[in-house]
Amino acid sequence: MNEIILGDCLEVMQDIPDESVDLIYLDPPFCTQKDFGQFNDKWEDIESYLTFIRQVLSECFRILKPTGSIYYHCDFRTNYLVRVLLNDVFGAKNFQNEIIWSYGSVGVSDKRFARKHNSIFFYSKTKDYQFNTRREPYSPLWAESFDKTDENDRKYYIKKIGGKEYVYFQDIGKIMADVWTIPIINAMAKERTDYPTQKPEELLERIILASSNEGDIVLDPFVGSGTTCAVAKKLGRKYIGIDISNVAYATSLERLEKIKHRQTYLMLSSKKEEEK
Repeated sequence: MNEIILGDCLEVMQDIPDESVDLIYLDPPFCTQKDFGQFNDKWEDIESYLTFIRQVLSECFRILKPTGSIYYHCDFRTNYLVRVLLNDVFGAKNFQNEIIWSYGSVGVSDKRFARKHNSIFFYSKTKDYQFNTRREPYSPLWAESFDKTDENDRKYYIKKIGGKEYVYFQDIGKIMADVWTIPIINAMAKERTDYPTQKPEELLERIILASSNEGDIVLDPFVGSGTTCAVAKKLGRKYIGIDISNVAYATSLERLEKIKHRQTYLMLSSKKEEEK
């Protein structure tokens, strides 16, 4: 528990007990047929890639609790194929969302619309899965809709649906939808590690807050830069990160160590303030 493990995720996961993990996020190889230096994403053919992914998903299903969920991160290359595997392993009835991560970034094409998103497939293991409703601020375009104010100066508007009136408060925000606009990590960001496939902490924060509680166990079989474990630690979850890459292992360990020092510093600072 609370470890980054260097090794093949298929071998490591075999040592994890059945139904012991609350949440799994995986950002596996995308079958790009490229060697990134830090890791190799070249495959003999698409069949060998899909065989590997099916094996990983089968292990994920075994170790996931009945109340658990899995989030599978992919892009246009294999998303249509992976969806079939997820349906086979987890059951089509346990599909909950296809989350669209709209990330922006440079790079356009005069041959097609610019590709600026990834897909994240959200499946539960059973119908009785853990989920914490998340909210986000209303768009500024909605500002004029909140045309009423209550006795506490809270802005709201009323909408009639089927003969019933529903009250919507601006400060509560709206229930989060399945399209997430989160920019990629910029060159000056404190969280940046220079690992090629690093994902933003905000992205993992949304997933972990929605599908786990404090003290729950979060697993990332392809930990990469360590984002999943870093966010899990900050949010009071237990974590297990696995990667076969020595660079990923070292990067993740260093990142987690910095969080440890940062949290210790904050605790000491808070103690000094209390003593004053």
